[in-house]
Parts: sequence; C-alpha cells; structure tokens
Amino acid sequence: MKVMDIVGKLPLEIGQHIFSHFHADDLGRCLRVSKQWRRIANDNIFWKYHCSKYDIRDKEESSFSDNSSDLCHWALIWRSFAISLAYKWLSNNYRSIELCKNDYEGFASHGQQIVAFSKTFNNLDIYTIKKNTNRARLVMSIALCFPKEGPALLAMDSNYIAVAKYNVILLFKKNGDNYELTTAYAVILGTVIQTNRDFTDFVNSHITYGAAVEIDVVSNNILWLSDLEGSFVINLQTDHMTNVFTYECSRLQGEIYVTWSDDSVIIYNIEGTNETRLENIDGLEDVSANMTLLSLIRGFVPDTCLIEVYDLESGEEVLRKEMPTYTWIKMHPKEEVLFTLEASRDENVFRITSWFVRTGFRKWMFECNNNNFISFWELHVVCEKYLVVWPTASGDKKFYLFDFETGKCIYENSRPSGFVNFISDSLWISWPDNKSIAIRSYL
Repeated sequence: MKVMDIVGKLPLEIGQHIFSHFHADDLGRCLRVSKQWRRIANDNIFWKYHCSKYDIRDKEESSFSDNSSDLCHWALIWRSFAISLAYKWLSNNYRSIELCKNDYEGFASHGQQIVAFSKTFNNLDIYTIKKNTNRARLVMSIALCFPKEGPALLAMDSNYIAVAKYNVILLFKKNGDNYELTTAYAVILGTVIQTNRDFTDFVNSHITYGAAVEIDVVSNNILWLSDLEGSFVINLQTDHMTNVFTYECSRLQGEIYVTWSDDSVIIYNIEGTNETRLENIDGLEDVSANMTLLSLIRGFVPDTCLIEVYDLESGEEVLRKEMPTYTWIKMHPKEEVLFTLEASRDENVFRITSWFVRTGFRKWMFECNNNNFISFWELHVVCEKYLVVWPTASGDKKFYLFDFETGKCIYENSRPSGFVNFISDSLWISWPDNKSIAIRSYL
C-alpha cells in the first residue's frame, strides 16, 4: 500500500511551522524520514533554539564542526551534544548493572573499567562497562599472592591497579587488554621496600598482620601511600620516592591533594611538591578545592559555621561568610564558583546557593522542603554542567540534578541503593549490601 507524504507536499513555511513544535529528539527523527522532511528539519533556526535551551553556547561551536555532513551548522552542534554524557544526565538516561557474581568486598573504578575484589576467591575481577548496554564484560581475573584473610583496598587509573592488604601493596600495570604484576611494596616502620620479582616470597616474608597501609592516590603515574608513620609519593616511571607530611583527613581533588587537621591544611600537587600551608585555622571541619581556590568550613559559634575561600597562589582570603551549622560545600572543578547547601532545622528546608567567589555575590539559590530534617548531604559536579545533590545518612533515596549556570532543578529522582561509593561523569556506583556492586552507567 502506498503511503502519502502529506507533510512533504506542504509549502515549506507550513512544514517549518509544524516542525517548530517538535522536541529536538523528534526533530532528529524527522531528518531520517525522507528528503522532503530532511529539507524542512535541517534548519539552523530550529537547532539553534534547541541548543540555546540547553546552554550550548557559541564558544563550543568549533569543537562540533563536521564538513562531511549536509546537516546545518547548529544541527551538527546538537548532534554532538545529544551523544554526550551531559545529555545522558540531562535526560536521566542510564543503564543499571549489578555485579554480584563473587561476593565482592571492594572495588575501584576509572573511565569505563571497574576492578572488584572477591574475598571468597582471593582475586581481582576486571570489568569493562559497555556503552549503551546494561552489560559489564569480564576482561580478566587475577589471582592474588596475598593471604586470603583480611580486607583489601583498591585504587586504579588508566594505567595501573593497586591493591593493598595489611602493609603490602601489589601494583599491576596495563599491557594491552591485560594487567601484569610489576611491583610489590611493603611499608615497614616508615620505610618503603619494593621488588620487581619473586612476589609470593616477598609477600610472605614482609607481610605484617594487624598493620595497615592506605592507597591514597593512583593517578598520572603517581602512587600515594600512607600508614601511621607518614605518607609516601612514588613516581611509578622513575621509582623516585618522596616523604610528605599528611594529616588524618586527606582527599584528592582534581590534580591537587588536600590534607587537613582541625586547625591546619596542606595542599600538594599530584607529585607531592609545591606545598601550600594554611595554619591556625581553629575548628576546621571540611574542605573543597579546585586548581586555584581552596574553600573550607570552620565551626564558629553554636548554630553557626564560617566558610572561607583562599586563593592558592597568593594565600589570600577572597571570601568569608557565616552560615548555619548544617552546611556543606563544593567548589566547581573549573569555575571560580562555590556551591553551599544549608539544612535548616527551624525552617524545615534545605537551601542550595551558588556564589561568585571573587565578589561574594549570589549567582542563584534553590530552596526545597526538608520536613524530616536530613542533615547529611553530598554535592558533586558532573560534566562541568550539572550539580548532583543527595542525602547520605537517611532513608531518603532521592537525588537532585541542577543546572550549574541557572540553578534550575532539572529533575529529582531515586539514587542508587546503598552507600554511594563512587561518582563520575560516566558512572555512579554504590555498595548496597557489602557483597554486590550496583552501577548506574551513563555511557
């Protein structure tokens, strides 16, 4: 039966008027119907409008150019955005994956890969999360030359996997699709010993039950280790090791390493050099930083805390604000913008505010009911475009997604069950029962 294309036979202006009411996804489908429909839908006016709705600005145009396509300029820009992780977050488009095969008791993630530790089998399982599917492909399993008892700590980046038990660390280096054990370290009385061979003998002769070493960072060919005696930064390409001083609380934020106590904070670059110190900061409770700014929360007086922001290059204070006691902070990773979340017991609301750090002016504010008074929250920036906010220590399973520029609450939805252990632009991973791993993939 022959199908009549009524729209294609309409005058161009009428067809454009009809198409102007379509969502961008529907307009994209129209491009594939016929030559006539493509002629109508392939109009810069439509696509520039849709790009403006999602804050795709002129400065991003050059990265989306494609001279091989007959699509109009703004349609090309939209097409690139529509396949991005940012659009997956915006449209709440994710795939749920669960890893529960081997009673996993620890994991680490980087990019599309996850490494999980099975205490039952005393091995590592390495998975790759496949794009646009709800599947994780098991790449390989690695038997560990550790004793079976005891917990394992894991960290990974694009080139290495590090796993620690007690005071011994095994380092695996990526070689094609596989990982090979290349180095073992033992931390004994503030000294790091290493070997590149006879790993089983090394582990058996140097392991100290009851001792504990932390893998703080594996990133850019740098390994950070710490125990009760101190911290060590190892260049994995040269084997050069540097001793650095750290406090009990430490966190890698982008390419800087922040460590703090209740009255002092130290900032290192990833190599453990270029040290910046701030001291005599009474009541220090939490910190957040990017490459240029350090923000911190100080306990001030009852029912009040003090937020201070410092320029990392000059050490000068650039912002100071008094806030309610239950306040959380997050620096934008690239912009000089600070997000604060205040939970008010008296008003039964939580209030999120975006501040221009250099001027102290408020960029936007969002207020929402908090009838059960949830007092513990997490804030995280994804794709440099959106602020993700969720409660951490309550039965409330919601999370909120905000537009970083405007403060608009794009949606609220259920977050992954269990303790949220890892979040990035592409993956949101939780540990619902200390044995399985729940993954929300935006790939």
